[in-house]
Amino acid sequence: MAKNTTREEIIEAGRQLFFRYGLKKVTVTEICTGAGVSKMTFYKYFPNKLTLAKTIMDGITEFWLKKYWDVMRSDASFAEKMHRFVEMKMEGTRDPSSEFILELFRSDDPEVRDYAGNLYKRSISESVAMFTLAQQKGWMRHDLKLELLMALLNGMFQVVMDEKVIALYDNLTELTSEVIKFFLYGISDER
Repeated sequence: MAKNTTREEIIEAGRQLFFRYGLKKVTVTEICTGAGVSKMTFYKYFPNKLTLAKTIMDGITEFWLKKYWDVMRSDASFAEKMHRFVEMKMEGTRDPSSEFILELFRSDDPEVRDYAGNLYKRSISESVAMFTLAQQKGWMRHDLKLELLMALLNGMFQVVMDEKVIALYDNLTELTSEVIKFFLYGISDER
């Protein structure tokens, strides 16, 4: 197995710390300690911890989008594809703490807020493309307006970000699972 590069070690240390404690609570010093590098080495690769956080999130976003599209293009039935999407969404929400996610989308820092907004817009754009493909392939109703679907997804995102709703669940994975299952299956117990 190849040894991680210094840059990868910094990214991994940052990912672990950000996911556990959030952006604000983590210092460059802590990232350097976790990666086993000096601050000088850190700044050789990243001008600040926000750039590191963006690099981490960009990598995660690309990883999951590739997996989603691989499933979407697979020969599996649409029901199986949806089941795999639920599993992937659950897997993707296990690591980051709710503090990290909330901090990202509710930040006082306009740069962080803009970045999170762009991630969300990209997610919506990819969802529209996937749903469009599903309609073209006959996997979804053709009469369903994608604008309505996107409005519903946006509303669900707002619900997931609501502190009162978050407080009802032990973690974001549990809440996300509930929302996705509700979106895909409604209130019915039949799948």
